[in-house]
Amino acid sequence: MGAALRPHETRHHAMTHIYPLPDSAAPWLEKAQSLLSSVLSVHAQDVDAQGRFPKESLTALADAGFLGLCVPK
Repeated sequence: MGAALRPHETRHHAMTHIYPLPDSAAPWLEKAQSLLSSVLSVHAQDVDAQGRFPKESLTALADAGFLGLCVPK
């Protein structure tokens, strides 16, 4: 297995996109990475440890417009 991640680190940079994304998706990807760093990963350990619903994450995703995001066929 690979080296353990430090808090707030992700394997995002090692990921490969399965589906090609248009250039217009770049702002959404940047926004998603920002949310991951500033909200989602900050609360993830607490959410997992307490087995609770990640309301902070869902609120941040909604506020950023991700819950209304449409994916074309």
